[in-house]
Amino acid sequence: MNWTLMSDRLRNLSLADNADSEHQRVVDVSPLFELSDALLCHIVRLSENAQGCAATHSRLMSAVLRSKRAATVTAADGVPPDTICSSRCFSTANSFGDSAKLTLHVLRDNPRFCKRWFKDWALRLRPAKDMHALHIEFWDEGSRTIDRADTNKHMSPSMMDMLQWVLHGVENAVQVITISQTYPPMFHFNTQSSYSRMGAEAGLFFSQLTHLRSLRLHGALVEIQTMACPHLRQCLISLPQLHDLVLSNNGLDAKDLETLEPAWNHLPALQSLDLGGNELFCNAACSLAIALRSLTTLTFLSLSKNYLFYDYEDELSDFQMLSSALSGLSLLRTLDMSFLKIFAPFGCAAFSTALNNLTALSHLNLNYVHLDFNSSVHSFPGFLSGPSGLQHLSMAYFSSDEINAEGFAFTLRTLTGLRYLDLSNSSRLCALFESQHFFSSLQALTRLEVLNLSAVKIQCEHANLLVSNFYPALEGMQFSLRSLDVSGHPLLEWNSATEFSNALTCLKHTLQHLTLMACLQNLPLECIVMIATALSGLERLQSIDLSDNSISASSMGVLGPSLGCLTTLKSLNLSSNRDLLSEDGASHISAALIKLTGLTYLGMRDVSGLSLVGVQQLRVLTPSLAALTKLESLNLMRSAFLAEEIALSVLAPALRQLSTLTQLIVGGYKMNPMGSAAGLVIDESSVIRAVLSEAISHMPACKLG
Repeated sequence: MNWTLMSDRLRNLSLADNADSEHQRVVDVSPLFELSDALLCHIVRLSENAQGCAATHSRLMSAVLRSKRAATVTAADGVPPDTICSSRCFSTANSFGDSAKLTLHVLRDNPRFCKRWFKDWALRLRPAKDMHALHIEFWDEGSRTIDRADTNKHMSPSMMDMLQWVLHGVENAVQVITISQTYPPMFHFNTQSSYSRMGAEAGLFFSQLTHLRSLRLHGALVEIQTMACPHLRQCLISLPQLHDLVLSNNGLDAKDLETLEPAWNHLPALQSLDLGGNELFCNAACSLAIALRSLTTLTFLSLSKNYLFYDYEDELSDFQMLSSALSGLSLLRTLDMSFLKIFAPFGCAAFSTALNNLTALSHLNLNYVHLDFNSSVHSFPGFLSGPSGLQHLSMAYFSSDEINAEGFAFTLRTLTGLRYLDLSNSSRLCALFESQHFFSSLQALTRLEVLNLSAVKIQCEHANLLVSNFYPALEGMQFSLRSLDVSGHPLLEWNSATEFSNALTCLKHTLQHLTLMACLQNLPLECIVMIATALSGLERLQSIDLSDNSISASSMGVLGPSLGCLTTLKSLNLSSNRDLLSEDGASHISAALIKLTGLTYLGMRDVSGLSLVGVQQLRVLTPSLAALTKLESLNLMRSAFLAEEIALSVLAPALRQLSTLTQLIVGGYKMNPMGSAAGLVIDESSVIRAVLSEAISHMPACKLG
């Protein structure tokens, strides 16, 4: 047998990435399933995916689905070209277990074509029926505007129809179903059939999905949730093995939750429930409490962007009921309550009581939360005193009218297992940040790996306190801190360059990610020198963000050599430094980039500063950009690189020498040589895009955005 010929045949079955790329070749993957048994055996042996050659079709299907490559299948035999189903097969961190993912894109609403093509996919999936690890995701690319008043839309297939078509004969294979679109609708509502009959039919189908572990309906029920919930209830009753349920952004209200009540007792194995982004006000507290009392195995719960614990006095008993039900989730490890607003002290007290009883909690999200504590009734840190095993605490944009800084600092000190702390943009926590107790508590967090204190709004008169307390605290974390974000800090404007540099020196063995956006503005050059010296010693740094710092050519002359020392760097963001390319700025950048060959991301959005004479000086960047052989993403939106002459003579030659780029971001602006964005001029902008498209044409995976 001619294995070389067969290998050539396989190579010819190119599975191109990015279905929406204008450079992509569209191919049908069905020939993969028509190959001879001998060739399949050879493939299986080469992939080391199985022992021997038994069940080779099934194993090959498993290997294809687990690959990180993608295929697009277009309709044939007279089917209109905008009827497309495509699959993207890859394993993701969000996949349930070891599930392989098949994404079906539906761009044309025509039941004649959809039914045929979904059934074709069912046939192709037959070899995988014993995998029990298939992730089906329906995704609408949004390229078509739906007329919801269309009188013919009732003839269109529903998501349930599509599910039954594509899973016909392979019901046992599916482990995860994800539906994140609002049209076609999840269910059809036939006025000639009773709701109970339609719900029973849906339940019967789901009862055949015996290996389904995760059902994710993100926004799939919007506008039909009231009619859909009885059907959904029957589906859930038929899935006692379900581990993960996502019902986010569906507009569910108290009545909808009440409709689902009988289903919760039929989900004894449920571990994860996401009800975020719905319309759950305080009148839903009772129904939610009933649900939580049945779901005692939950380890993950999201109630984000709802209105529970709101300030309605007549719902006090419901608050207490919900608090009690939350307290009973003894296995809960992750709780997302972001965007929670509580304006009544009794609501805060009920919420605090629930948190205090969640002793197994390790991840808590309180981003954008507002709490109105009455200090005479309940102290601020009370709601954090219970979960002493917290590892992840996120309180970005948190606000509260009553802050007991010393008490909160004491609570932080007890969270000795904390690894992630985000207090960014928390302008209402000034009393905490002004307290010496807070910074001394930071030193007690010996396991802290990620600290985000960006954009903390501090009054100028307290800056000296921050300088004297904050940086010494950083020095105390030198053995663990991996990521630090102090973007927008006023600290660096108050003669604190020496203290900050000392802190960086102490973190040189651990720090991997550093964000200094809008930190270096207005600093004298001698301060930049001190910080640059400290930066050069960060031996493990992988990413640095220096955007929006008004970095000039002279500043870059100091920072450039230090950046060049960071040979472990993978991400560099120099965006929004408008004078960066003035004078010798390009030369300084080029000298740094030529040493940073490991970069995968480079941000130079809104970078300019060129004079008319300086256009020629920018040519020095061509070889340094071309040397970034691992670069995957390049952001040049609204930069001087998009001036026509520069795009032709500087950027395009560099792009032609790259091979790993997957994303080139240029936006829709034409630039002049000074880097000023002109209005979108279709003809001229098209010329630039055409030049760049040609320059990246050898990289079919690269998107021009």
